[in-house]
Amino acid sequence: MLSRRPAAPAGTTLPSKKEKRCSSRLRNKKTSAPEIKKLALMASWTGRQGRRLLSVESNNVHDHKVDEEDRLSALTDDILISILGTVDLATAARTSVLSTRWRNLPWLLPEIKLHVMNFLSAPCSGAARQIDQAMPSLTRATSSFLTQPRGKHTITTLSLQLYPMGNYSRDIGLLVRNAIDSEIVKELELAILNEKGPRDTENESMVQQARDVVGFFSAYPSVLRCLTRLHLYNVRLAERDMHHLLFDCCRQLLHLGLDHCDTGDGSVWKIDAPDSNIRVLEVNLTSLKEPRCTAFQN
Repeated sequence: MLSRRPAAPAGTTLPSKKEKRCSSRLRNKKTSAPEIKKLALMASWTGRQGRRLLSVESNNVHDHKVDEEDRLSALTDDILISILGTVDLATAARTSVLSTRWRNLPWLLPEIKLHVMNFLSAPCSGAARQIDQAMPSLTRATSSFLTQPRGKHTITTLSLQLYPMGNYSRDIGLLVRNAIDSEIVKELELAILNEKGPRDTENESMVQQARDVVGFFSAYPSVLRCLTRLHLYNVRLAERDMHHLLFDCCRQLLHLGLDHCDTGDGSVWKIDAPDSNIRVLEVNLTSLKEPRCTAFQN
């Protein structure tokens, strides 16, 4: 049977062909002393050259890695922020732990989306039972993004989705108002949700939702100044109040969405807003008998 040569221990460098020939000749008894000395020197020189070559290759790999790191570090903050803008906000926020330089970059994003639905542990089922946990998280996130020093970086679009809940919506309103007054936020997209579905909503609930909405805008009128997109749910207002809120106050409004909103059971809501900038009007799941748009600016 053929016997296999045992494998070399880990970390051992195998001898080259030239080194093997030197060793073979050294074992030859007829080799003279001067030849032995000469062959030993050749074997030693060959080993040194091999180690030097390995060292050079290792340095080249290290330099290549350093070059790659330097290439990333050479990018400007604006380019890195643009890259962060291609991922969701949670992923962008996690990059702040990468290095000292990345620590503040996610908070300089020009477009920020803060939706309460993203803070619910189960957005598709039983959401109403988790609002008490989601709204505090939304409030903290809003504070984190709106109170960080931004220097020359402004928020071109802030997309905010919330439930009108006491202290939480009040705190968020204050944060947004201060950011608008400081000219940090240029455009605001706002959705004011309701925890009840359209079929579960009664007149009293819709009227209370309307009070909460009107109270929010009355407390923070700065919000109306840069509001470009608004979505309301389960709101019942008198026609005059609805018209005043949506068309007289929201001068910059471009997109309006109304889900199960009306001016009374079986009512006809006539929209006459020739000075409005609205380009998109969505009306869904409403008890309005007939919404009529008689005048919008072209």
